[in-house]
Amino acid sequence: EEIPDVDIGFNLDSGHANAAGEIIPHVIARVGSRLIGTHLCDNLGSENLSNRPGSGSVSWKATIAGLLEMGYTGSFDIEILCDKHKLKSEYGQGLQFIRSILKQYEYRSTA
Repeated sequence: EEIPDVDIGFNLDSGHANAAGEIIPHVIARVGSRLIGTHLCDNLGSENLSNRPGSGSVSWKATIAGLLEMGYTGSFDIEILCDKHKLKSEYGQGLQFIRSILKQYEYRSTA
């Protein structure tokens, strides 16, 4: 509402929102159709870390449900930081976790 230019979109960074104490589904509802991207990561809410989804305190079922309910059609991009030797494992686990939640909603990717 404070940014009247409707051509400006927003990216949901779940890790930043969680560390800032935001209730992520409320953020999604406020941004609505202006949400055009995601950076999905997790943390315990006390420090802005970028851990894989499912490894912290983000309410993932509510977050994914909020995205799908508001009609989000963009990609579900995982953005994490980890040791290079754990990269494949951490991204793989994060991807599997997000896909398992999307499957509960019978979400079918267009990509």
